[in-house]
Amino acid sequence: MKNPLGQIARQTGFYAIGNLAIKAAGLLLAPFYLNTELLPLESFGHLILLEATAQICILIGGFGLRSGLMKHMTDPAYKDKSDALSFTSFVGVLITAGILAIIFWISASHIASVLLEDRGLATAIRLITLYILFKTIASIPLILMRIQERAGLFVLVTIGELLALIVGVYYFLVVMEMGLEGVLWAFVLSSFLSALILALVLLFSVRWQFHIPFIPKLIAFGIPIIFAGLASQVLNVGDRFILQWLTDAETVAVYGWGARIGGVINMLFVQSFHFAFIVIGLKTISADPENVHLYRRTFRHFVIWTGWAVLGLTLLTYDVTALITDEANYLQAEPLVFFISMGFMSYGIYYIMMNIVYAKGKSVLIALSVTGAAVLNIVLNIIMIPYFGALGAALATFIAYLGLALFTAYNSRRYIIVKYPWRILSLVFVMLFIFFGASLLTLELNLWERLIYRSFLFILYPLIIILFKAYSLKEIKDGFSLIKKQVLGAKDDVEIS
Repeated sequence: MKNPLGQIARQTGFYAIGNLAIKAAGLLLAPFYLNTELLPLESFGHLILLEATAQICILIGGFGLRSGLMKHMTDPAYKDKSDALSFTSFVGVLITAGILAIIFWISASHIASVLLEDRGLATAIRLITLYILFKTIASIPLILMRIQERAGLFVLVTIGELLALIVGVYYFLVVMEMGLEGVLWAFVLSSFLSALILALVLLFSVRWQFHIPFIPKLIAFGIPIIFAGLASQVLNVGDRFILQWLTDAETVAVYGWGARIGGVINMLFVQSFHFAFIVIGLKTISADPENVHLYRRTFRHFVIWTGWAVLGLTLLTYDVTALITDEANYLQAEPLVFFISMGFMSYGIYYIMMNIVYAKGKSVLIALSVTGAAVLNIVLNIIMIPYFGALGAALATFIAYLGLALFTAYNSRRYIIVKYPWRILSLVFVMLFIFFGASLLTLELNLWERLIYRSFLFILYPLIIILFKAYSLKEIKDGFSLIKKQVLGAKDDVEIS
């Protein structure tokens, strides 16, 4: 019998490779993006706002069909209707995404005036509209890969699109010196190639069965998830818009750089984990509602390892930024990275609890919970940004994400009680705040002194984890044995404690 936690770890690893490629691409592009001769600070701020807008609109463009497809394709009752579900969802997304693209295309000048405070940037709005269209179309084939647990193929597609993006940015931004529009042209062409290939694969692999009665079923489940997703996007990227409103594009640029670095936690640990866990977790809880051991173990491993990653990322931020750019403003990103990363860690914890609510079909509760957190985030941003600037936005996001996780943990107990090891979470949070405070004392040191001091803090983390018995020595030994077996070809019944 397959070990679910082993499957989660294995598939999370695959998704992490894809997300690592995304972050590696971002690192390769960073010297171009942060070069103010190629892309002025204000233009980078505009790019951050356009990317945030795209994330929101890709969600809206799917009209809940993706979430509905995920729910029904993992339901044994629909096992023999997968082709009809897949094709119907794809056609539905073509229609909804097309309508949204037409609206944005026609309104480009007005949107540019409101969003970027410059009607002359209408072309940038039209380019990001095409990007939104292609990414929305590609979302159905990609979610089918996740449902079918084809993580390797998912990663290949991701890497292919990234390679096209890197080549495009280099050509349009560096060679052609087209500035912001050049970056957006690279976005458009890379997303078009990916969408075209994915659409052809889907159309040649399923029977073309458009089943109209599925549409209201998919939308009925998916629409509340859209609201939850929109609220989630407000949590994730809404602070960029409030910063633009209360400060300026330059502040948005600095925050955007901090969010890009902090996003490493989101991409490698939260989203990679979520992509794997939501499918396996749903299948596990649907087959046996009393099987909560997986959730409890997952919580502990996720908190410990993600906490260590948050610490390492924060400790590297200052020197990595100094290596990439001479622009002093970007060096202010270090404290932003810490709180943004802590927020994403809290978001990953939320995903574990949310899966139980999701499995019970309570999509309205999910929507209301995330919406409440988004409202809290907006209020805190408005209160804190005038006093703390970009740091206020980072703090507000962390508080909102943590509140969402705790609120969802409380509500999930109404359906299934899981005794999560909250002691572990408390230990990790206390360590992270103490180590972060200690790292700030090193900013006046020279490079090598700072690296040595911060390396000591990084190594101290696992030692304290062992000292407080969050992991036993036996578990560590078993963990290394498991890794060795996985590398050499593990059996599916290998257990992870």
